[in-house]
Amino acid sequence: MERRRPAQAQSTDWITQWETQIRRSLDAVHDSMGTLPERISLAQLSLGASLGYLDFRLSDLGWRHQRPALTAWYEDFSARDAMQHTQPE
Repeated sequence: MERRRPAQAQSTDWITQWETQIRRSLDAVHDSMGTLPERISLAQLSLGASLGYLDFRLSDLGWRHQRPALTAWYEDFSARDAMQHTQPE
């Protein structure tokens, strides 16, 4: 939301705080990839939607670079028909 404000009104401290929290969350998910159930559940749907949102709105975060297991999971998950048909344009 902060990035929607005019550039001169944006708080770099606020943006940095949110980016740090996003990265911490991604690290926690990456470190616990083995706990995701095999069967598709709300956990996978939420994770897939969240990662898709990061690609769509915050692609400059580069979340994939240091999280190979999470990246591989998302590549497989996002190839599903349901994910392909619901991608924003």
